[in-house]
Amino acid sequence: MQKQARSKGDLLFHLGLLYVLVVGLGMITQMSSDYKAQESRITYDSDEYYYGPQADAFVSEYCKNASTNTLGLREKISQMIVAKVDSSNVGSMCSLGLGGVYFEAMGSKGYYNGLIDACKAEAIIPLFITHDLEGYWNPFSRFSSFPNAAEMGKMNDSEVYETTKGMARLMKEMGFNMDFAPVLDLSYGNDVWPGRAFSTDPEVVSTKAVAFIRAFEDQNILVIAKHFPGKTVSVADTHIASATAEITEDDVTPFRKAVEAGVAGVMMNHLRTTGEVDSGGRPASVSENAVAKLREFYDGLVLTDDMSMQGVDSFYQDKNQKYIDAINAGNDILLLTSVTNTQEVEGVIQLIENAVNSEQINGTLIDEAAERILETKCGLFS
Repeated sequence: MQKQARSKGDLLFHLGLLYVLVVGLGMITQMSSDYKAQESRITYDSDEYYYGPQADAFVSEYCKNASTNTLGLREKISQMIVAKVDSSNVGSMCSLGLGGVYFEAMGSKGYYNGLIDACKAEAIIPLFITHDLEGYWNPFSRFSSFPNAAEMGKMNDSEVYETTKGMARLMKEMGFNMDFAPVLDLSYGNDVWPGRAFSTDPEVVSTKAVAFIRAFEDQNILVIAKHFPGKTVSVADTHIASATAEITEDDVTPFRKAVEAGVAGVMMNHLRTTGEVDSGGRPASVSENAVAKLREFYDGLVLTDDMSMQGVDSFYQDKNQKYIDAINAGNDILLLTSVTNTQEVEGVIQLIENAVNSEQINGTLIDEAAERILETKCGLFS
């Protein structure tokens, strides 16, 4: 009798264990199926990007009226900010009304798809969804590989176009619509970032850049030429140090050619420059002189490089002043691509709003920047 009870207990135990294994296996199979479905999802075969009814309504209304009067001061300032999004802040950061968001390197297309879709769902005004696939550091290296810029510099222009078209398609599949690339700095043979520049020859850099721009924009991905006025590849790493450089016309030439090719934006660097572009002893990103030199031949979007970099941050004792100076210099968009703290981003927005109200920043600069940003978005999303 005792033996029969023990056998029955053993049977129930093993049946229970089997049930747990079957249920667990089913859950794993379903998760795997869902993940694979997400991984293979390609929803950008056309040039349409879905952002939800609120965003669609805003684009329709703004693009029809073509007036930034639909936005208040704080909303306009928010459009001038691009900040970093990850899984911890996607809800709070993407609902701030920012102009754009930047994503860290992640392990698969599926992760990007899910996070970008979640971000879009929070956005009232459509976002610039950004990364920097440029031909040096590859944020998608865990699941895709591409040649670096130096390797592309040895290709003919049609090969560069086909190579970068593949890069653009990958970004489009994941939901990106803006790439912080191409790098237009010349190589001088002693590069801080080996392989990041197309060539030592400004004409080669120019032709490869034009092929890059056309390939991306044919896929409806905006590109941002960087880093005006040049020399960031060869002088110093301004992520970690300040530096000076003498700029020549050769350094500026690729930017002129990119503008002629219709580039969507140009990024300012943090070098203190002399020569053809004199930044007046200040980092170029916060120099009215440097931005004005760019504006001589370009009237589109102007962006700073990441405002946390030492090249600009170390110039200031009062760290808040760098944001005020960047706007007064004439930048349309400030990159806070190292900042994941939503409260810190809100603090920068509040700081700029206070500076406008106290006349430290001319409100006309905010209006003009917001107009350029929203006109660019109308062209992208309409």
